[in-house]
Amino acid sequence: MQYLLRQLGIDRAYRPTGILDHLKRLQVPVHPKVAEALGVKWADASTKYLYCGEQITWETYVRRYIEHYG
Repeated sequence: MQYLLRQLGIDRAYRPTGILDHLKRLQVPVHPKVAEALGVKWADASTKYLYCGEQITWETYVRRYIEHYG
């Protein structure tokens, strides 16, 4: 990532994802309506995403996000 920033002429340091990953998520779910609008076939309301070692849906992810951040 730091290499890409330099290539783009951006003079900023890249922060590792661990600092930004307060929820310890590995995959960020795609909103089902956004997936539908963009024609993404693999993502819908029943798609499971990896979150802290468990498979959860977009709705569960959002509910946990709200619980965490308020």
